[in-house]
Amino acid sequence: MTIKKFAGADRDQDFCQWLEENPDGFYLNERAKHSVMLHRVGCWHLGDGSEVNTTKNFKVASQEVEPLQQWANLHDFQLENCCTCNPS
Repeated sequence: MTIKKFAGADRDQDFCQWLEENPDGFYLNERAKHSVMLHRVGCWHLGDGSEVNTTKNFKVASQEVEPLQQWANLHDFQLENCCTCNPS
């Protein structure tokens, strides 16, 4: 399964488009240095998408959870599941 990383000011629109095209997908949101949170697409933590900021907090997205878990492990990120949307 393919994963996509969205980082930088010019990637906000790309991430929002990915969300629209993958309503059943998942994404990691950078929280702090070496810490990410796993969310389902549609989680209210992202809001309506108007405040997406891939410069401040990168996003890594996939249609499945396992590739994101593997990505976090490979890059030494602590992974937490969102308690609101229960992604796994």
